[in-house]
Amino acid sequence: MLRLFSGLLALSGLAWLCGCDSSEPYQRKNGSWTFDDRPLGDGHVEQLSVLNRRFAKSATQAFYRHALITEADATSFEALDEHHARDRFRVYHADTYRESKDYFTTQRIRLTVLTDADPASFRLLTQDYARDAQRLYHEGKPFLVRDPVSFEVLDYGFARDKHSGYYLRTPVHDSNGASFEVLAPHYAKDAHHAFHADLDYRRSGPARVITRRVSGAQLASFKVLEGGYAVDAAQVYWAGEALPGAHAASFQLLSPPVGEADARDAQRQYQRGRPLTP
Repeated sequence: MLRLFSGLLALSGLAWLCGCDSSEPYQRKNGSWTFDDRPLGDGHVEQLSVLNRRFAKSATQAFYRHALITEADATSFEALDEHHARDRFRVYHADTYRESKDYFTTQRIRLTVLTDADPASFRLLTQDYARDAQRLYHEGKPFLVRDPVSFEVLDYGFARDKHSGYYLRTPVHDSNGASFEVLAPHYAKDAHHAFHADLDYRRSGPARVITRRVSGAQLASFKVLEGGYAVDAAQVYWAGEALPGAHAASFQLLSPPVGEADARDAQRQYQRGRPLTP
């Protein structure tokens, strides 16, 4: 039994050394390296260092999937995760995309050289966010914040630096970054105000980020409920705006909903912040 187990370990190690593990996208087949059965570069790569499941390099070339990264300095090239890499001269972001013109059937590679990024100070914050000493990046695209060094990613699309809060990389107006914190999806607060943030799809073109201060919110008793509702000792809110006439002390969610109503107070029922006719 011990001899059999040792043999299996040896075979496993051999498979790893030769790139024969069928679960790995980089494979050595018939003397050449491939990625998901597509030859690397011009198809004549013999020696390859697999960096992770998306990046690899030879002595003179670097690759994302099967594609050659023509600008890369192979001797200093390193993978940071499955989308970011760097060498001593440049930082790279890579991913795949599909287009409607061929009914999304063809996977294409998008490789971006972050021309202004500093490789020495570049580091990952999350899977999508990164920074260097001067600026922030989201999925390879730079964006501005007031203080890159103190910037940190929070939950539900929120972030902050020492000056301001942010929602989807858009500053939350009037927010204090030092005390900014997330309450729930779409809601946050700082030491002075509560905020609501969302995307507006009502206009044509890309959705627009909308952030607003929750006017009149009493922070000591402010509490976020489900379904976009919030309540404090004096008022009920939906999507960051006060519900006129709603009774905070008796307000409650209906789970499951009763007919069209998802909430109620002592006087009436509501559906997504809209009073229903009694």
